[in-house]
Amino acid sequence: MKKIFLTCLCASLFAEGSPSTQFSIILGGGIQKLKSNISTQTKSFLQNYDVSQRDSFFFPLLGFEFDYQESGHQIFLKNYNGRNLSGISMGYSKSYDTWKTTLKLISSLREQAYENPYQIGDRNEIDVLKIALEITQDYRLGEYQRIFVSYLLANNLYEKETMPFDALKRESIMQQFEIGLDWTLVHINAFVDYNNAEGSAETFGRVGFELGGFWKFENDVVLSPNMSVARQIASNKNPIFDAKNNATILQISLNLTKLQLFNQPNLFGYAHYGFENRHSEISFLNESFSNFLLGVGFRSKIIINTHTRALLPKPAHMWGEATTKTLYDRAHAT
Repeated sequence: MKKIFLTCLCASLFAEGSPSTQFSIILGGGIQKLKSNISTQTKSFLQNYDVSQRDSFFFPLLGFEFDYQESGHQIFLKNYNGRNLSGISMGYSKSYDTWKTTLKLISSLREQAYENPYQIGDRNEIDVLKIALEITQDYRLGEYQRIFVSYLLANNLYEKETMPFDALKRESIMQQFEIGLDWTLVHINAFVDYNNAEGSAETFGRVGFELGGFWKFENDVVLSPNMSVARQIASNKNPIFDAKNNATILQISLNLTKLQLFNQPNLFGYAHYGFENRHSEISFLNESFSNFLLGVGFRSKIIINTHTRALLPKPAHMWGEATTKTLYDRAHAT
């Protein structure tokens, strides 16, 4: 699965004050290298089960975010990148004194899979639609600390499947539960996932944890390393290989952001390196991905005059010359 990790700089976690609207966009490109026998981003021709498919390619980068906030209410439209779902999300959040509740509707974009990934020879591609609903509850512990819990329910739909065994059917209902803690400039969270598929070999449970940091240096440079480790346990054996697709999943990423690029308060530069390795007890299902990308972004925030309802540009010094706290809030905004 192709995964691109984006960091969008957005509004503070518990926004207050005048009504405002904000948008940001990032444009760029990158290169991805991968080894996978089941991803449609490698060659569709499968010679046999013992050969690993490898490929590399360049891709464009487009990230965006839009939100409107007033009196603790927020509506938004933005990119979404999750463990099993990447696409676009739209939602609503309500902030209280120390609480924040967020509801998101998420959809995948142009995701594809093989009709039968185990077919020797040419394999046909099909469309995959993933739709999810996510609810998140944040609680602010202090000026730089918060704890959160989230629950996601997703429906994974495949256009057409011609699997040789019913146990390999992939349509599923997935549930994800996550709890996390942000403490000053470090965050840690644990998660539990359960994928209830039509095929018993595609049904699995997964547990893992994530550890990351967020540090601002001189000249408005922000560094965000992240690491995630998970263990996946399948419910039944894959009948082709007579083994379970039990796997260990490792993800590592490093994000570097330069605020006020070229001394322009509205511009920022972005660089990312990501690596993911899925080591399965079935060697045919082993996968690894690495990507590197560069981008330039623009962000703008407008406050709304509460008397005339006119749109007024927010002065750059109010958010462009950000402190560590506001940077932290933006990076962790929902």
